[in-house]
Amino acid sequence: MTESGKKWLIGCSAAVFLMVLVLAAIVWGGVVLFKKAAAEIEELEDSSSAVTRQFGQASEFTPDPGEAIPAGRIEAFLAAREIMAPTRDELVSSLATLDGGEGGKIGAGIRLLPRIFGFYEARNNACLEAGIGLGEYRYLYLLSFYNFLEKPVSAGPGFTLTGGSSAGGGPGTRASDFEVREDRREHVLSASRNLALPILRNQLSALEAASGSEDWAGRLRQEISNLEADPYRLPWRDGLPDRIAQSLEPYRERLEQSWNELANPLEAGPL
Repeated sequence: MTESGKKWLIGCSAAVFLMVLVLAAIVWGGVVLFKKAAAEIEELEDSSSAVTRQFGQASEFTPDPGEAIPAGRIEAFLAAREIMAPTRDELVSSLATLDGGEGGKIGAGIRLLPRIFGFYEARNNACLEAGIGLGEYRYLYLLSFYNFLEKPVSAGPGFTLTGGSSAGGGPGTRASDFEVREDRREHVLSASRNLALPILRNQLSALEAASGSEDWAGRLRQEISNLEADPYRLPWRDGLPDRIAQSLEPYRERLEQSWNELANPLEAGPL
């Protein structure tokens, strides 16, 4: 073999060796990420089970039979949101980068899934610490932000984050802004209705058992009927009952500060 042939063979062998190293690094990185994701999912399941054991399923939550929301329950809701705020801010940082036109999207994309897991884990732990179940947390979320503060149910990044897309894409799909917002609106309205319907039934049953106000019972029956007839109806869409609104009014500023537009699809998403 000529000297030039030997150099070519050595160079080719080095290139192959380098390629093998790169592929091995990719495979090893995938294995590490998979193990990390599996561990995070297991931790999330454990914390979800702990919340369920302590407070029951979301559909089992029963609001105070009276119309007003006790101040202590609003405080517990706000405390949970404050406890989980640092983790929520990390998630929002990734969402903001992916939603913008600037660089750093690859790193933000890699961090997104672990931060979503971390967000739900933090929410579970915050609810345990603050003494509030996920059913009550979610119900107060939609009453406070969608009804009381009138935040848009379609708030969030300009790409599909939860659920599917009418254009045929899944999470992460970037369709037109209208398609993204419309898909999200339907997803959030459906999730909110499905959450609230059993909760309002629980409240009506408790009110009837306590022989409470018939006027309030009639208002609950009408809203339950409205929700049963429309799978995309926001609870209390026609107007928040006065005493619920009055309960939330002293907390308006704190609730406003607690709102985060980009995190909204995940707040309204899986339990």
